Amino acid sequence: MSPEPSGPPAWSGSTAHPHNTHVGASERYGHLARLELVRADAVAYLQDHPGAFDACYSVFGAVDFTDPRKLLPTVATALRPGGLLVFSTLAHYTTGEAPESEVRSARIPTRLPGGSDATLDRWVLDIPVWERLLTETGFSLIGTDTLRDPAPDSPVATNIFRARRSC
Repeated sequence: MSPEPSGPPAWSGSTAHPHNTHVGASERYGHLARLELVRADAVAYLQDHPGAFDACYSVFGAVDFTDPRKLLPTVATALRPGGLLVFSTLAHYTTGEAPESEVRSARIPTRLPGGSDATLDRWVLDIPVWERLLTETGFSLIGTDTLRDPAPDSPVATNIFRARRSC
């Protein structure tokens, strides 16, 4: 990241989500100086930018909708040594069903912005599975927090992971 205001973008964003939130992100954050929003496949984009980032984060984004066996090694390569990865993902399915104990996706029905129905892959993995994947791809886990929906009968919970790329 360049400290000069006229330098290259300090932040860059990409998404793997099939609905691509580029328009919403542009509306919300497009006014920020030195922010570059990129509409691209997250894995392909990160592969083209080795050692380019100090931090990567995903808020129910690429980490949820991309095979972590492909994404996490690419994130590790795109991060500088000591770089930070922070991501949120479902702690379990929104129905309350337990997360996967192996690396496998589930087919999740969704509605596209135009109103048509679609199905997409989503990785809802148990904490030890994520921890193993992170370690195998060169990350040191800093911590994991689980946030639960405060609604009385809601089964929804979110895991937030923080990991650092090993040097």
